[in-house]
Amino acid sequence: MPIARESCHTLSVADFYAKYMLPNQPVLIDISAMTALWRVRTEWTQRQGADTGSEDGARCKKPRPAEERQLDMARLREAFGSEEVTVHNCAKSARRVMGRLRTSTMSLAEYIDWWETHHTRQGGGGTELATQDALEAQRRRLAELSSGAASAAASAADESVLYYLKDWNFMKAHEAETQLYVRPPYFAEDWLNDHEAEHSGDHRFVYLGPSGTFTPLHKDVLNSFSWSVNISGRKRWWMLPPEAEAALMSTRTGAQLFDLRDPGSGGAAEASEYPELPKVMAAGGPLLEFEQGVDEVLFVPSGWW
Repeated sequence: MPIARESCHTLSVADFYAKYMLPNQPVLIDISAMTALWRVRTEWTQRQGADTGSEDGARCKKPRPAEERQLDMARLREAFGSEEVTVHNCAKSARRVMGRLRTSTMSLAEYIDWWETHHTRQGGGGTELATQDALEAQRRRLAELSSGAASAAASAADESVLYYLKDWNFMKAHEAETQLYVRPPYFAEDWLNDHEAEHSGDHRFVYLGPSGTFTPLHKDVLNSFSWSVNISGRKRWWMLPPEAEAALMSTRTGAQLFDLRDPGSGGAAEASEYPELPKVMAAGGPLLEFEQGVDEVLFVPSGWW
């Protein structure tokens, strides 16, 4: 089942509410003309060609061709390398921890070191590893890291390690000094974060991860809706509507399915415990499977998996 796709050039806020927000339906919107001047885009990625967009980053005026961009790892390391972040191990051999991904903490610089070494070993050039000397320098830095999570980062060649930096509360820590983006007008009423701001909470997250990293099956906190923008790379989504929930619960234990792509991978249940799952996954069923590209915002409605 294909997801609805729109462009900010043709989708008004009123139409968004009528077609998607009120009916509680997901949509992928091209907002490239809005993101062109966002600081998260101009400062965190390596741009290719000139940016053209609206003056304030919130209006949709000039169409722009889609372009692929890479994260500027050197700039991220220099600006925020000392910050502590939580990483989730997505390697298949490390997934089974009470139905959750195993987590650890490290500095952002240590995470970037691991990612770049991992990327090079997987056959990519990396943004800073173009020569063998640079690769050896990365290895030396990794070898000097402290024990625990950092020493795990030094094992970039280990297939049991595949780190995903999730739920980084960057905006909460840096809001006073930087405005990384302008909230798209479709989400002007962001009730969860508006409420959290009054109670020292925050659900504005940054996610960084190489190919193969993922988030286990879940619904958003407090049954809220959410929105997510890609500034670099591509992300594949699998989504199911609220009415599919029964198919996602084990008939034996009531445990929630860990990974929609691989039933039983959470270690707590077998595929046979989800007898209704084939129906919701079948062609023509309610499953949405799609790829989110650069400068596209995904609207995730309340209660969707």
